[in-house]
Amino acid sequence: DMVSWTFTDYSLGFSPDRYMGGPWMRWSGGYYYVISVTELPCARYSNYIYRTKDLVTWEVGYYNPILSPCEEDRKLAPHGADITPEMEAEIKTGFLSSSSDMDMCDAPWGGTLFTYNVGNQLGFYFMCEATSPLGVDEFLAANFE
Repeated sequence: DMVSWTFTDYSLGFSPDRYMGGPWMRWSGGYYYVISVTELPCARYSNYIYRTKDLVTWEVGYYNPILSPCEEDRKLAPHGADITPEMEAEIKTGFLSSSSDMDMCDAPWGGTLFTYNVGNQLGFYFMCEATSPLGVDEFLAANFE
């Protein structure tokens, strides 16, 4: 019920043999949706989406990874604060191999607002945001259609 939590057998998680970090979870349309960071080859990290009805049988989203670092992430937001010239230079040139710690909510103007970190898992990261015209529940379900 997303209120009363109890420990389950570790073998029930998806997937016990794969690294998963920074999870985000939501109940929607009869499913528990989980978005988490997973390790890819060559020390890269990206966000994957999974869902389950019973925390035993899991489905993997069709469009994974749903978020990977890209050059678009380097654009500075006009409302960014306290960004020094040194920080701006690092954002524009730093090695990007990771997107992680994704969060999302229904945006007050409609659609979905996403926040996430981009960096390299070696101490360099910065926060980004993105939007989707789909609401959160629609976005989640669309990854499995």
